[in-house]
Amino acid sequence: MGGGLRPDDRVLMLKIGSAVEQAAGDPDQLYELARSWWKASPAQVQTTRLVVGVADNAIVSAWAPTAWTVSVEPGTAGRVAFRGDAAPEAAHLVGASVAHLYPKGAANPVRYTTVAALTGVTPSTVPSVVHPTGEASATAPTCVLLRLRRTWHDDMTPEELYDATRGYWAMSLSKAETITRAFAVARGIVREVYEPVSWVPSPEPGEEHRIGFEGVVASDRDRWIGRDVSSVFPQGSQNPVRYVTLVDLDGPDPTGRPAATGTESPPAGRGTEPDFVERVEPLLDALEGDLLWSMSRAAQELFHSNTLSWLLSEHPDAAASLAAVFDPAGAGALEVWREYRHIDLVARRGQGAGRFVVENKLYSIPYPEQLTRYAEVDLPWSAGHGSCGATDTSYFLLTLMDPTFDLPSPWRRLSYEQVLTALDAIDVEELGRDADLVTRYRALVRRLVQLKGAVDPRENPDEPFSVRAALAGLGHKGFVGPLQRMRFTGLAQMTTEEYGTPVPLHVDITRAMGLITYERRLSATRSIGWQLQEGQLRLFVLVRDAELAGPGPDRAAARARVAEAEYADFVDFDPAEQVLGDLLLPKHFPTGHWQRFAPDFVYRYRKVDELVTTRQLAEALAELTAYVDAWRLR
Repeated sequence: MGGGLRPDDRVLMLKIGSAVEQAAGDPDQLYELARSWWKASPAQVQTTRLVVGVADNAIVSAWAPTAWTVSVEPGTAGRVAFRGDAAPEAAHLVGASVAHLYPKGAANPVRYTTVAALTGVTPSTVPSVVHPTGEASATAPTCVLLRLRRTWHDDMTPEELYDATRGYWAMSLSKAETITRAFAVARGIVREVYEPVSWVPSPEPGEEHRIGFEGVVASDRDRWIGRDVSSVFPQGSQNPVRYVTLVDLDGPDPTGRPAATGTESPPAGRGTEPDFVERVEPLLDALEGDLLWSMSRAAQELFHSNTLSWLLSEHPDAAASLAAVFDPAGAGALEVWREYRHIDLVARRGQGAGRFVVENKLYSIPYPEQLTRYAEVDLPWSAGHGSCGATDTSYFLLTLMDPTFDLPSPWRRLSYEQVLTALDAIDVEELGRDADLVTRYRALVRRLVQLKGAVDPRENPDEPFSVRAALAGLGHKGFVGPLQRMRFTGLAQMTTEEYGTPVPLHVDITRAMGLITYERRLSATRSIGWQLQEGQLRLFVLVRDAELAGPGPDRAAARARVAEAEYADFVDFDPAEQVLGDLLLPKHFPTGHWQRFAPDFVYRYRKVDELVTTRQLAEALAELTAYVDAWRLR
């Protein structure tokens, strides 16, 4: 590497304390000991212009890497090593403290930074690096756009803007360490630009997937302030984080002139968002290490219902905020029943006041018919009241997932987000020896709420939807079922939004795979609809004739004959194909051949490519819904 370094050039810092001791002052030996094998991304290290060795939070060596190697040997497979020369800048760097670049408690020996963050120099004092080709580096630094929503207001002070921007965001620490600029974006406009110096985890238990930065206002901020970057965020995306490069913001200039300045809008559709794995893996790691989570797994809803009823019964004053969720105007002690006639929680204040019923579902939503039956259950203060429920009694369906249909009266939805808000309002100092237990339970609920949001495909509608592909990078097999149900529930919500009116979509899980179904009943014995299960998109017929329903090859063949005779022209995937194109793979259906499940399910299917996005799937399923609704027997 000839010449000097640019402020934006990336630096790889390696903790090599043990190598320093073994080398005993021999620079060549230190180089050989320090250059391999490191757990780092092969793609990311290729853009590194300087490697520094760190011991006791001080730089002890610096190299200019010329080549990188990826190990294929057992034990080190996938790790990287570099070859290089002593960096010309070493004499100025050795001995410098880098303690400010390591967050408290940071254990990862590999860390990225920039020349500017490492040395504190400015662009005017650092010459551009010239590479062996003789051309200036075209490597664009990695940046992140951070959208401020509820926290933004026009009168924010610089200090308030910095505090609102610096944390905490659902993003990967390893990716964050490659970032040279963080843009504060509000209403689509860049409000400030910062140079992150270090990244730190969120201090809030239950938000292990979120990080924030410590930094300074960027020296080139004037280049960006006022720039409209709204086009960089895909339409409909809910994720406030977007990774970009300066080329993404400006677009390449073939003449080599400096990037445009002012308020020009950048090209649309640039950059990427935090992917599925980086959003959810830290939360899954935290849940796996949580004793309360392990205790809750045997009976999920029962565990939470019992915990909430215990709080209401044993700590009525401290948990007043929780009681107010169910009975806002109430006061006084609650009488609470658990698992009363299969209802999760039943309570009242004294005689005839503050009466409510809670049915608790964590990952699944009961059918409307089930809720109607639950409303008919006799209560300590009412019997024989029918499906309308007891008088002067509130009925709550407490769920983590969003219902995909309108709840039947008298039920109303209560979310775990609302419960979390109530738990946050509890002053744990009033709980005595139970304070730590409730604090840990609150963190558990927060993790579940955060996980639901991180898995929701509406956060990143333009990433591939496939749960199978997304889960391939995770090692938490025990979460496959809940994650699938969460993912498919989000797709059901987005399909309903695309369709424009509420659609009674049913989300379930079978054979460890998520499932979403839309059924239109034609008669007492016939229904038609569509179904998506992982890679299969199905059009189905339900044949419920008493003599045809049930297991066995003869009945299955009879149902197939009915489907072929009455519904062969129903199986038309064209509405979905108009949206998905080649992502809906072709399939030939032999005359009379239908797939089937007992007792009444007959269907034909086409496979969906794993690259299909949530947005594309939601649009295709909405089109199929319209097709099913409009189809008539001839």
